[in-house]
Amino acid sequence: MSGTDNINVTWNKLNDQNEEDCKIMEYLLKLMYCNTDLKQLNYSEEVKSNNNHGYIFENLLSGEKYAVQITAITATGLAEPSMLSYIYTEPNGHIQIKNIKTKFNENSTLIITWDTDEKYANTPLVYEIKYKVNKHFSCSNKIITNNWTSLLVYNRTRQEISNLIPNTQYVIKVDPKIKGYTYDDYSNMIYVKTPISKPKLIPVINDENNSYITNQSAYFNWKINMTECSKLNGFFRGYQVILKNMVEGTQVVESIKENTVSYNELKPDTKYELQIYVLTNYGYNIEQGLLIPFNTKAKFLVPVDDLIVYRKNLKKKSIGIRWNYPDENVFNGFIVIAIDENLNSTKQVVIEPESCVAWPKFYCTTFDNLIPNNQYTIKVKAKSLDYPTGGSTSSVVTNFNDGFADKPENLRTTDVGSTYISLEWDIPWILNGVLKSFIVNIEEISSQDIEKCCDSKPDVEVPVTEELPTYNCTIHDLKPGSTYSIGVLSKTSAYGQTSKIHVKTVPSTFAAATGVEHEKPIQLEANTTSDKPNVN
Repeated sequence: MSGTDNINVTWNKLNDQNEEDCKIMEYLLKLMYCNTDLKQLNYSEEVKSNNNHGYIFENLLSGEKYAVQITAITATGLAEPSMLSYIYTEPNGHIQIKNIKTKFNENSTLIITWDTDEKYANTPLVYEIKYKVNKHFSCSNKIITNNWTSLLVYNRTRQEISNLIPNTQYVIKVDPKIKGYTYDDYSNMIYVKTPISKPKLIPVINDENNSYITNQSAYFNWKINMTECSKLNGFFRGYQVILKNMVEGTQVVESIKENTVSYNELKPDTKYELQIYVLTNYGYNIEQGLLIPFNTKAKFLVPVDDLIVYRKNLKKKSIGIRWNYPDENVFNGFIVIAIDENLNSTKQVVIEPESCVAWPKFYCTTFDNLIPNNQYTIKVKAKSLDYPTGGSTSSVVTNFNDGFADKPENLRTTDVGSTYISLEWDIPWILNGVLKSFIVNIEEISSQDIEKCCDSKPDVEVPVTEELPTYNCTIHDLKPGSTYSIGVLSKTSAYGQTSKIHVKTVPSTFAAATGVEHEKPIQLEANTTSDKPNVN
């Protein structure tokens, strides 16, 4: 081993069976200075030592190459000398580093080479290579504070460094490791910029600005984490956005600068995939993107039809509402809202899509605990899984003012005998008040026996306990072969309009009903008043 000005020589004693005959008396040590320029050995020093463990040559030149040779001296003379052993003394003081060069190979690793003074060109030296980030150009031109990464290089002037960040300025420092000497902070230093590369920053959905999807449009908002801007690996240019129609296999590609995108004229109930990539001056990385699969919603929910307030119950302070909705729409209920225009208050109910009992092709609901003197706006809209807050709205304005009920619908006979007539009719379209009963009026208008014609019969009242699609009654004790005018009217808080038909009972001389005449129901104007008194 060596120091800056000395060499410590050690050797192993020979193990010889004839040691008594060839006893080693002492050792002859030769230290030779190697002139590397002249490529020759110059004897420098020759000493004898009887120390079997070693010897130290001192006062040598630092950083020079020496050769050492040991010869044993025995009782019979000099033994065979050892092979020459070459060793360098350690350098002392400043060693100049020059021509520090860098280049990037195909796999983007950095190769560093350097030269030293010619004097030390063949001297085995230890170098410390230190490097650190100085600027992330992908983020800014600001110098950043960073720690050094260091590694030692032994006896060569070339080193390869990997895992560097693209589009980044590095500071690289190459210093020989010299005992007792320290290079200043700016010696043997160069700056290197790494080339740009594929961006490795992935956009993420921006939760603060919600995206939305409708049946024909979509809007998305995203962001990038700028604390990881060094992963851009280049200069930011925007985003590469690809919208794929997964059903048709088509796509729309565009480059944008904003972090939002919206699409219109999409196809309802269709599967799409949105791909968002960071775009730099290098391009974009197909392996580092935000993928958003989504389905457009079904067609937007159309307004309800035939919305009407068909019943008003002043006693219970309630109203009955009815509407129709097309079956081809996919929906799971209705949102019904009652707005008190006087108090500017709102009541809302959500109902299941169950048909009315009295009108199977329609939907109904009731609002209770309203204020009779106030005016209300009723709004109804369908809702679905895609549109939980509802689609288009239909509305109607109402109050508690009483009105007449419509006439019973579709009055007809279901059976006719010689002394009876069975009737059936549908519930009136508009009740206005609470339907309490139907009044059936029977009047004979012709008879087989003209002298016995035209008896009057008492009215028949058919009680109503619930709203049903149809009602019926049978009138008995009639005359065979007589024609009767039959009228049916609705009874709420007042008597409503009347539906009439003419029916002829079966004559006593025949076994089957013949000559049944139906009169077209009387059409009454909306302001027609009943000839019956109000019902209390």
